[in-house]
Amino acid sequence: MLAYIQINTAKPKAKPYSLTDALDLHIVIQPNGQKLWRLRYRFLDKQKTLHLGGWPQVSLSFPDCNDSHPYQD
Repeated sequence: MLAYIQINTAKPKAKPYSLTDALDLHIVIQPNGQKLWRLRYRFLDKQKTLHLGGWPQVSLSFPDCNDSHPYQD
């Protein structure tokens, strides 16, 4: 599970790298310092990536929903 301090102190490197949260949710740190939320998923046996927005516009509490999963009965 990612913490606010981990994301805030992540420094850019020469190549983009990821800090993984859970269930294929991760934040990508770009070489220019941008921090972007991404979600990997599979659809029809193809891996896809959903772009959720940038940090801190999309907060750490956004992906960490305590409600039941929307696809569970």
